[in-house]
Amino acid sequence: MDMQAMLVTGGVVVLVVALTIKALVTRTAFQRVTVAFTILWASFFACHYWQTSLSLLDLVLRTDSHEIRVLGGFWLAFVLGCLPGVFMIQAWMRNWDPDLPSWFDRVAGILASVVVGVLLILHLLMSAEIAVPQVRDYLAAGSTPARVLKSASRLTLRTYSRLGARVCHMSTVTLAQERVPVEVLESLREKPAHSRRNAPPTKPEANP
Repeated sequence: MDMQAMLVTGGVVVLVVALTIKALVTRTAFQRVTVAFTILWASFFACHYWQTSLSLLDLVLRTDSHEIRVLGGFWLAFVLGCLPGVFMIQAWMRNWDPDLPSWFDRVAGILASVVVGVLLILHLLMSAEIAVPQVRDYLAAGSTPARVLKSASRLTLRTYSRLGARVCHMSTVTLAQERVPVEVLESLREKPAHSRRNAPPTKPEANP
């Protein structure tokens, strides 16, 4: 694995997580809701434009590691998806301080923090499964904790495939094949939702 590319990718991931946490801590409850929507939007944006971002990344980052390429593509698309929300918070909502009920401040602040925390943990778990062979081996072990973590690692892609298929009027199989890099589908051994259900039934062999 290319150490330099791995350090660059890891630094970007750490920076994104650190800035998100800083935004949650330093913003008001109303602005935290916007941060949560920004992270949610960026998550689906990263899944939808993962393949396109991977092509852009190949123009500036040269590495022989497939893991670093696919991870860099995802997090690059994630950062690009965050930009509209960051611009809106910095340019329009910096001085907004609406008079909201105290219960809304508490509930909105907690829910926004939970949403952001869960999404970031899912993305980090998926990234670890793609990049670290030991994590893949553990998740493939079949134990109960491994199955839970394996389902969590695929939750974002599965949710995107279901919602994206409805929005784009495509099958989940076609959407995954067009939008998600092949290396990701292979490394995660991800089977798009309903792939088995849509598969044609096998005919029983005739007895001679």
